[in-house]
Amino acid sequence: MKNYFGLRPAYFWLCGLLLCGTVACKHATYKNFLADEHLKGPVKSVSETFYPVEEKDGQPARGEMYFKTVYAVDKDGNKTEWKELNADGSVKWAARSMYESGKEVECIGYKADGQQDWKTVFTYDEKGNRTGEDEYDAAGNKTARIVFKYNENGLKFEREYYGPDGSLYSKSVYKYDMAGYVAEEAVFDGSGTQKTRNTNKYSNTDSKGNWLLQEIYANDNIAVISERTIEYY
Repeated sequence: MKNYFGLRPAYFWLCGLLLCGTVACKHATYKNFLADEHLKGPVKSVSETFYPVEEKDGQPARGEMYFKTVYAVDKDGNKTEWKELNADGSVKWAARSMYESGKEVECIGYKADGQQDWKTVFTYDEKGNRTGEDEYDAAGNKTARIVFKYNENGLKFEREYYGPDGSLYSKSVYKYDMAGYVAEEAVFDGSGTQKTRNTNKYSNTDSKGNWLLQEIYANDNIAVISERTIEYY
C-alpha cells in the first residue's frame, strides 16, 4: 500500500516545493520534478534519508534510520523512477512515472516482488498547475483523491485529501519562507479541527544552493531529521 502525503510517506507530511525550472508544452507550462522540489542545477538523482528524533538523557537525539527515498531524474528535470528503501537497504516499493507533452500523467507503484500495488493519475489546470491526483489500487478501485489549490504566485497553499467515498479526510494549509520552501503546514481533519502544526528548517546547502539537511517540527517539537544527497549530471 502506498504511503501518501505528497511524495513522502504519511509520517512525513512536509516537503520543499516549487521554484526553479519548468518544462515547455504546447498549451501550458508544466512544473517538472525539479520545480516541485525546488531543486537547482542539472540534478541526476536525489536520496533522502529520514530519522526520527527520540529523547535521550532528557534531550532530543537522532534515532536509527527510518527509511530512505531515492529519485532518478532525467535531463529534462522529470522524475522517472523513485523507490523507498527500508533501513536494511531492501526495497519496500518502487514507482515509475509516465509523461505526455512534458507533463506527468500517471505513476505506477510496485511492491518489492514487482507486482503492481497502486496507480496515480494526475490532472492539471490551464496554467499547468497540478490540481488533482486520483489514487487507485492494483485492482483499479479508487482509494483516494487529492486536490491542490494555488495562490496568485503559483505556490501550492492548500491540499485536500478525500477518501474513496468522496468525504474529506484531511486538509493541509501551507506557508512559505522567502526562499520559496514550505515553512509551515497546518493540518486539519475532515471536520475542520486543527490536528497539528508542522514547521520546517533547512540548512547545509551545497554549491548549487540546494539544502542537504531538513529539520521537521510537530507542534514546535522536533520530530524528524531528513538528510539529502544530490548527484548532478
